[in-house]
Amino acid sequence: MREGPLSFDVCGPAGRYVYGLDVIPPGLVTLGDDDSAVLGPGHRAALEDRLASLLGRPVHEPLQLPPGNDLTTGAGRSLARLLALMRAELDDHEGLIYEPLIAGRLWQGVLTTLLLATAHQYRDDLASRVPPSRPRTVKRAIDAMEAEPERPFTVATLATIAGTSVRTLQEGFRRHVGLSPMAYLRQLRLARAHAHLCTADPHQETVANVAHRWGFAHLGRFAAAYRAEYGQSPADTLRAP
Repeated sequence: MREGPLSFDVCGPAGRYVYGLDVIPPGLVTLGDDDSAVLGPGHRAALEDRLASLLGRPVHEPLQLPPGNDLTTGAGRSLARLLALMRAELDDHEGLIYEPLIAGRLWQGVLTTLLLATAHQYRDDLASRVPPSRPRTVKRAIDAMEAEPERPFTVATLATIAGTSVRTLQEGFRRHVGLSPMAYLRQLRLARAHAHLCTADPHQETVANVAHRWGFAHLGRFAAAYRAEYGQSPADTLRAP
């Protein structure tokens, strides 16, 4: 990758794929016509999901991204080097990046670097934040949900995973996350479903399949929650060019 502008494109035309691993959602990072790095359809949900995790609280205001990012100075150079590393590793089909454990962590690193290297309304919060001191019980529950959001979790099963009581887990989420455990899971599932819909082929994928893939058993409730969160129906997102 040569140095150049980093463009952002939400559910719009995508260039040829650069990163297509299962654990690095296909279509999220593409290569533009000018050989610059383009973060393609579905990136907003992934970025906001990572942002919420870094801030330790839900992100209610949509992330406002600039039209471009300078990759020639400071944090931009770090971002360019990280993306170049990913590209070089992906060109080596025998490399360790094809191990899900490594690829997943590297992708999270890319998202974190993007958030730190780009100007947006949460940038100062990220720079000055004190890492939240979450109880281990809350962290265990969050880790379980983020690893398998499609699982039919209940508060009781999450409490068992966390090694605590239902009441203690609920109070921990209220104090340290700002959401109930099930509300956190619902928000996480919506973000994953949104990213999936943005990158899916409408001729091969259906809203119902995406909803079920991410743990939504009732299609009507999924559609209503999705519209409330993203301002359009799941079908509209799937059909978007």
